[in-house]
Amino acid sequence: MILGGLGTARGNRCDCLALADGRVQLNLSGGPSLHAPLQLSPGTWSALGATYDGRIARLYVDGRQVAMRRATAAAAPAQITLAPLGAGPHFGGSVAHWRIQGRALSAETLQQLAAAKPHAGLIEFHRVGAGWPLQRRSWRGLQHPQPAWTLPKSRAPLGRWRQPPEAASRRTYPQAEPVRRQPALRHTRPGHWVLERWRLEPAPKVPVGGAVLSQNTYST
Repeated sequence: MILGGLGTARGNRCDCLALADGRVQLNLSGGPSLHAPLQLSPGTWSALGATYDGRIARLYVDGRQVAMRRATAAAAPAQITLAPLGAGPHFGGSVAHWRIQGRALSAETLQQLAAAKPHAGLIEFHRVGAGWPLQRRSWRGLQHPQPAWTLPKSRAPLGRWRQPPEAASRRTYPQAEPVRRQPALRHTRPGHWVLERWRLEPAPKVPVGGAVLSQNTYST
């Protein structure tokens, strides 16, 4: 089962890392494969690495070189393959910190990368599709917020903010204009009045008479 590599995977014909009966192997499209003599333990994290400098291919497990041989590989297309479907048995595990470098890393660098193991509890895997962890949308964090205990925390002591006195003196606030209410009745000319404020209600629903309604103290 193919873990990942370069080019389109067709069977085991790809420049890729794969698992065969629990053992890691490096497949080269233009040459033979490299096989690790040891078998990976299920349920544990393993750091896998492979390098090819144009002459020698090397295979690493947990920062230790487990296989090497002289090989000739064909040019790989600029395409990344990660646990492809339809290329044999599908890998059902989890892959974290997958990297492809443009140069062959040294053994010392691979040892350092293997020693800096990721914290499994801080990796968020969302299984979708064929059981693969995948971030389907850029706003995935709005659906699955990051746990609060994994957020970065500052070591700076908390301080008390104080406003400079000169800033308070320069601050201006908008002033609310007073509400100017028009009188209920506005005299326009002799014998004519304009009713400014009024309420309309069917007469059968009005519980009081005109003498009460005309009072200023009556609340509509």
